[in-house]
Amino acid sequence: GLDHDKDVQVPALILISYLAIHVGDTGVFREYCVLKTLKNLARTNVAQIQSVQEVLFTALQHLELSRDH
Repeated sequence: GLDHDKDVQVPALILISYLAIHVGDTGVFREYCVLKTLKNLARTNVAQIQSVQEVLFTALQHLELSRDH
């Protein structure tokens, strides 16, 4: 159900966010449109969860910055 989906999505989203922060916008991230995906997720209810919110927005900033360089 929906709760199970959220139980899987939240840790996965946090993991991807941490990877984005530490690895940056690599070719793999570009290939899978990670920045676009994270931006879309930032508009959903999952982004309202405190543990997701902090790392998600840091990851978005980091990806935006690394893309510009």
